Amino acid sequence: MFTLQLQTSITDYPGLRIEPNFYDYYLYLDQYTLGWQAKWFVLQHGNINLPFESCLLLFGLGFKGSTISNNDFSNQTGQWRVFKGTTASSFGLGLSVTETSGGIYRWQRGTTKNQIYYIQMGNDQNKIVGFQDNRVLGQGIIRSELIYGLAEEGGGGFRVQGATEFAGVFWDADCIFLQNSYPLASLSPLPSNQGGAYQYAIRGDKVFLNQNRVSFGYTSSANNLDGRAEKTRRTQSWQMNISGNFAPDFGWLLGYQTVKREAYGEAEQHLIGVGIHQKIKDDNWQSNLSIACSSPTNTRRYQWDIGYIKPWIQHGLKTTASFRYTIEEQTEDRQSNDARLRITMEKDWFADLAKSYLVVTYQNKDEKTPAGGGFESEELLFEGSLNLKSGKHSAIKLGGKVSFWRNENSYLNRGIDYSLNLLWQARLF
Repeated sequence: MFTLQLQTSITDYPGLRIEPNFYDYYLYLDQYTLGWQAKWFVLQHGNINLPFESCLLLFGLGFKGSTISNNDFSNQTGQWRVFKGTTASSFGLGLSVTETSGGIYRWQRGTTKNQIYYIQMGNDQNKIVGFQDNRVLGQGIIRSELIYGLAEEGGGGFRVQGATEFAGVFWDADCIFLQNSYPLASLSPLPSNQGGAYQYAIRGDKVFLNQNRVSFGYTSSANNLDGRAEKTRRTQSWQMNISGNFAPDFGWLLGYQTVKREAYGEAEQHLIGVGIHQKIKDDNWQSNLSIACSSPTNTRRYQWDIGYIKPWIQHGLKTTASFRYTIEEQTEDRQSNDARLRITMEKDWFADLAKSYLVVTYQNKDEKTPAGGGFESEELLFEGSLNLKSGKHSAIKLGGKVSFWRNENSYLNRGIDYSLNLLWQARLF
């Protein structure tokens, strides 16, 4: 069985001229995937999201190349996949494309699932092997992973995660250790691993008989374990949420979170959130108010969110409306206001296709400075997607968006931007 998927788009970038140019629009082929499914294997070539499971490497997205895997999905004893191509990864403002190759092998015995993988990226120094173990125990679950680099310096990382119930509380824990020579630092789950790094977190969740709930958590992380760097980055976070019902169909939520960061200076943030919600049959709405205070910038942010969901079962529609209003006050009487309204309508045309939708968004920003200057902008955005069947084994997705925007005190005063895309999936024969 042969399959083909094509995705192309045409986009108008505001104030920019990019080659190739087609009457001020940028036309290009985004993605393509060609597949061949035989009795014993599946071969794919093109833009593929690799089903790569790892809690120590953020890898698999943006892959372009070829993969081959076994086709016996009912075989629980072993599944393998080999791939070779390029991966695109971003670091800061840069975008790099790296040659990538490797293989994955998974097997399962009872309630235990294991995976071993090998990855090579760029030059010969970026070779790593990894092993993953997932177990379901009588009192909970535990997941562990170990990776090691095959370069001259070696080095690797270890992560263990677990969950269980004890004393009526559901506990969830996570612990990460990375060595100074941890391979592929740009794919690390931690933002900085200079000199080695660690992170551990513990969370608890307690549900009472009256449906009231208390959840809490603590997270701590740091780098520079070998002491070679000039400064050590440390982060600590505490949070607690309490929720319950105060009347039939009405619920409430109260939360608090504090975050402390240390590097070349110290920063601290406190966040308080209060919310109520109601659900009657399929209709529900919610309203939340949050207050955040940050130091040393002495910034205060007040944010109000309200949302409403209404299904129209007789027409197969679902509508969602949300409104967000944010006020941020900084030192020297600086202030910014941001209002955003979003309305979404979804409909299922076919059971085996994604939902078609239409989105209307309006956003207004207003920033003021002590000198009397400021910046104001507003945008009206229409976005939609239509999923259709074409024949027995084909599907077409038509999508696009158009935005009307206006800026004050900017060299780009106003404009209209367009973006259209087409996705075609087909079984050829």
